[in-house]
Amino acid sequence: MRERDIGYSPEAENKPDFMLDQHPLSARVKDFAYKAYHKGYLGLKELANPEQIAAKFRVFVTAMHEVGHAKIVRSLGWKVTRISVIREGNVLGVTQFVPRVNSIQELNWGMVAVSQGGEVGQNLADSVGDRGCGSDMAQSDFNAESLKHNSQYLDPSSAKSFGRSTAAFNRSAMEEEALYLMYVGEKAA
Repeated sequence: MRERDIGYSPEAENKPDFMLDQHPLSARVKDFAYKAYHKGYLGLKELANPEQIAAKFRVFVTAMHEVGHAKIVRSLGWKVTRISVIREGNVLGVTQFVPRVNSIQELNWGMVAVSQGGEVGQNLADSVGDRGCGSDMAQSDFNAESLKHNSQYLDPSSAKSFGRSTAAFNRSAMEEEALYLMYVGEKAA
């Protein structure tokens, strides 16, 4: 694949950092580009273009967000049916899953935790910038409020803590899955 890249040379193969140093990109975006290049998800042609790197990074942030949701879904023993970073209208990404619960309270608790996973995944990818978590946070607030009124045993703050700590547990594995998801666009479980 590398030989077909425009601008390919054996010397440049081991020097993507030199190319990246020439761009006015943040250190986090450069780190992403370096990792994506070495995993084969970006070629030299993309490394030569800071606009393409920035666009790919935005997709990566979305992928990390969706992988964060999926990580929590799996940790709850629920089934992930689809993860996508293919834009659908105003939605940049989606994680679909089938919850396995015995009560509406368990569902609400799990949904609060799942929403936190998306935010943590996005924060791991990019600690600054636009937060694409608005609908997730609204859903989390709705489920937390329902939980407060309908359960004396399940605490919404414990769901938020569980979601945040579980999603943050393994950043490198999440990055690996997000890079792959970014590359394929969508994967079915």
